[in-house]
Amino acid sequence: LFLEPPMPFDDLFGRSVEVTLDDTCVRIASLDDLIYLKRLAGRPLDLQDVEALEIIRERHQRRKV
Repeated sequence: LFLEPPMPFDDLFGRSVEVTLDDTCVRIASLDDLIYLKRLAGRPLDLQDVEALEIIRERHQRRKV
């Protein structure tokens, strides 16, 4: 939840990905956007999340090669 959007919603939505959880389809922010938003928040737990998300992004990129 943001008081002021850190980026235009249409951009964020356009880069989002659709995933299925059980029988429900949901949209989540892209890895790059999640990393950006977590860095922007800057709380210690968010910065730990950034480290984990960067590892996930790196592994995901290696699979594409």
